[in-house]
Amino acid sequence: MSGLLQNFSALTVLRALNVLVPLALYPWLMYQLGPETLGIVVFAQAVATYFMVVPNYNMETFGTGLVAKAGMDSNALKSITSQLLGLKFSLFVLTALAFVLLTFLWPFARQNVWIFLLSMHLFVQEAFLPTWFFQGVQKVKIVATYNGLSKLIAVLWMLTFVRGPETAFHVPLGYLWGTLVASLASTWKLWAHIHGMARWHRSQIVGLAKSGWPYFITSVNGYLYVYANRILMGYFGMSYVAYYDLADKWLQMGKAPQQILGLSLFPKISQSPSPKSILKRFGPPSIMVNVLLAGGLFFTAGWIVEFSIPDVAPEAYRLSTGLLRILSMNILLSGLNSLFVIQGLMGSGEGKSVMWLTLETLVFFGLTVGGLFLVGCFTPLMITRAAVAAEAYLVVRSGIVVWKKWGTWA
Repeated sequence: MSGLLQNFSALTVLRALNVLVPLALYPWLMYQLGPETLGIVVFAQAVATYFMVVPNYNMETFGTGLVAKAGMDSNALKSITSQLLGLKFSLFVLTALAFVLLTFLWPFARQNVWIFLLSMHLFVQEAFLPTWFFQGVQKVKIVATYNGLSKLIAVLWMLTFVRGPETAFHVPLGYLWGTLVASLASTWKLWAHIHGMARWHRSQIVGLAKSGWPYFITSVNGYLYVYANRILMGYFGMSYVAYYDLADKWLQMGKAPQQILGLSLFPKISQSPSPKSILKRFGPPSIMVNVLLAGGLFFTAGWIVEFSIPDVAPEAYRLSTGLLRILSMNILLSGLNSLFVIQGLMGSGEGKSVMWLTLETLVFFGLTVGGLFLVGCFTPLMITRAAVAAEAYLVVRSGIVVWKKWGTWA
């Protein structure tokens, strides 16, 4: 089996676990916690997601690319991996301190203190589960296996201890236990692969932080508009957060094939002298798959809501179905952006161009949402349409840049 196929297969398992486990648990959690309490859990994790982007530092592109370029040079691989881990650890400490401070200063978070604090499992995962390293050396099967163990621990914990709204903190606690086990086991494998760790050097870590800055800003900008609606839904009530989260989880499942393909291709694109040829080979079929997935989600939205929300009320049914159908369009748009932005531009070293494109998109999204609020159209469905419009804006702008660079869109 080729390295690309092995990476693709392992990433498929990894992504399936990350997407399907929360989806499978959703009806049960909705039944046990109710929409309001489940909404608080989702809201806390949405807030934590914005902090998570710091220890992540877009390592799935930035870190993976550096590890892939180090290749078979054991000394170079050991050195770059060690310094990247030093950067990750430093960012984790800063992020954790900032999040704890926010939790105790914000009255709403303080009222739900354990749900918020335990949501830091997202930071632990991003800082200490070295998926980026195993992507770079094309051995994702290792981290996929430990991620599977992580999800199994989380599911068993929740099925055992989540019993009613007062036990909601066991949802993030289950994920935290699983993440700790997976992070320790995979880091041990990393340690064995590079034969120990090199000493951390402050100057090298700072240098990596500077060189990864465009990738990080790109990631921050992307998170700000992609995940903003979970926060904005809190304006209408925590139950709206839960309904939006259901729609977004199904969106993530629809986006998964393109994301898996992108993560599988990125190490090869980073090393290739002709990334355009790789994209021309894989681009058209991936677009066709995204069209089919978007259509499938759109037309099955009603059935999905009935299955996922026990005894759903008519108003909640209409809202959740509408959210699913609007977000289904993002499967195709995100697929195009994966080709243009991640593979096309980032893979060929155009990190700064991508940074400015995503910043433009964030400004577009902010202006659109602000306009909706000013004209009295600030509703759950309208701000969801604004998120889709932002993704469409990024497709158009990045498509223009790719065309100017290569004279082709694929």
